[in-house]
Amino acid sequence: MPKQKGFTLVEMLIILVIIVVLLIIALPGYNSSRQTLALERSAVQLAQDIRWAQEMAMSARESSECPGKYVYGVSLDQNEPEKYFVFGDCDEDDDGIYQPEDDELIREEFLEKDISFNIPNNINNIDIVFIPPDPTVVITPDSETISIILENEKGGSKTVKVNKIGLIEIE
Repeated sequence: MPKQKGFTLVEMLIILVIIVVLLIIALPGYNSSRQTLALERSAVQLAQDIRWAQEMAMSARESSECPGKYVYGVSLDQNEPEKYFVFGDCDEDDDGIYQPEDDELIREEFLEKDISFNIPNNINNIDIVFIPPDPTVVITPDSETISIILENEKGGSKTVKVNKIGLIEIE
């Protein structure tokens, strides 16, 4: 009888055990990497939305609901740490404060799952507004630099900083 080629049952079981052991080792790292990546994406998205508001003010593009107004901003509320608002400042005083009844809500952005922001120094709300043509940066409450700390459930964090000059950075 000729010798048949193929794998024995024992060889198949050994390969299966090796694959299972490798998966057991790799899966915890995958979950941690996924959360780190979600934190990074949320920080980049927040910084991009702040830059978008800055660009809209610099380009002097009219707000669709507020003819003649070119003031744009981002508002964060510590009571709702999983989302923030991108808005057009429509009221007459250009005070740099988001007021839902007076201003145009352009977008309500939700952070990724299990990501939230924290505002240091017991500040409840932050409004970052850009007033053309330069644009002038108005940070409410008044500050030279504001830090927004994004955190995940595992204790990882990223900080988005904005200063009065208009520099936006992620640390």
